[in-house]
Amino acid sequence: MYNEILKELEGKIKTSLEVKNIEVKKKRNSKLKFLSIKDFYSTNLYQIVNDIQLLLNSIAKEKEQSEHKDDESPASKITMLSLNWADEGLSTHFNEVRNKRQQVQNYWVARSEEILDGAFTCKILVENISETSRNNQFYHGAGIIQHDKNVSERGYYAYACCLFLSNGDIRKSFEGNPNTNIKTLKPWKNGDIIIIKRDTDNDLWFGLNDESDMVKSANVPGSFRIVMGFINADKENEVFNMIYLQ
Repeated sequence: MYNEILKELEGKIKTSLEVKNIEVKKKRNSKLKFLSIKDFYSTNLYQIVNDIQLLLNSIAKEKEQSEHKDDESPASKITMLSLNWADEGLSTHFNEVRNKRQQVQNYWVARSEEILDGAFTCKILVENISETSRNNQFYHGAGIIQHDKNVSERGYYAYACCLFLSNGDIRKSFEGNPNTNIKTLKPWKNGDIIIIKRDTDNDLWFGLNDESDMVKSANVPGSFRIVMGFINADKENEVFNMIYLQ
C-alpha cells in the first residue's frame, strides 16, 4: 500500500516537473524572441523614425500644395493658349493675318481658334499698316466677337463685337454705329501692340502698348473669340500678328 502511494506521488511530482520545464522553456523562448525584436528595433530605430518622418513630411507637403492650388484665383492660373487664327478660307496663316481684298462684298473678319470663357490677355502686333488707312475708322478693328456668330457680308460684324478701331476709337459694345464712341486712344502705327484684356469680373479693357493705361469697354461675360475686322478694300501688305494669349 505504501509503495503504491509512493509511486503515485512520484508520478505526480514527475508530471509537475515536466509541466514546469515546459513553462520554463516557453518563457525562455518568449524572452529570446523579445530580445531579438528589441535588438532589431534598437539597431534600426533611427532609420525607422527617419522613414516615418519623411513620410509625414511628404503627406504634409502634398496637403499644402493641394490647399494652395485650391486657393488660387483664376487670374493666377496662367496658361498659354493657341495664337493661331481660325482657318476660314481667308488670308490667315497661323498667328498672322494679312489685310487684302477677299471674295466678299463689304468686309471680312479673322477669328481666333481659341474660345475664351474667362479672364485673358491678348496682344496683337501691328507689323505693318498703311498711313493712308490707319486713321479711317472703317478700315480696321480689333477686339472680341461672340464665339458662335457666323458673320457674313449681309450683316455688319460689329453688332457681334466689342471693338477698338485703328483710328483710336473704342466702340460701344454690340452696336455697329461708327459714331458711338466710349473713348479715343491713339491711332495704330507700325510696331504698336494692341492689348485686349478681360479681368476676373468680366470687364473688358483695351490699350495700346502700355497695360497701365487701359480703357474699359464693357462688362462682357460669356464665350468669345479674338477678332480682327477689315473693310474689303484694295489693301496689300498690311500685316498683324497675334503674339500673346494667356
